Amino acid sequence: MTGVPLPNAAQAWVPREKMTRFLLDFTNPRAAKKKRPQQFTAMGYHMGNLEVLERDLLYLAQTYPADDIRSVVDGTSYRVDGVIVTPNGQTRKLRTAWVIPHGDTRPRFTSAYPRRT
Repeated sequence: MTGVPLPNAAQAWVPREKMTRFLLDFTNPRAAKKKRPQQFTAMGYHMGNLEVLERDLLYLAQTYPADDIRSVVDGTSYRVDGVIVTPNGQTRKLRTAWVIPHGDTRPRFTSAYPRRT
């Protein structure tokens, strides 16, 4: 593994709307174009187990190193790749994106998608 720990990973958080209105929302045209709802429901995530999805995303932030660190308009962005066991028992590699906004110290989840292992 290369990279550095995500700064303040213990304080990382996942906005609920990122899960409900992007990762799992089949009616969101942007999400549907990227096939996020299909990908995440195929792994066993759904509106009824959001706490599991949140836990898995936070696990990645707190366990795996960050790389591709960039200064962005909102603050500093970080990419974190890692492996989880999904609700349906698959072992999957996910790429996640986090941002630490200017004036804040807590990493905020911004995006995720499955990668080939």
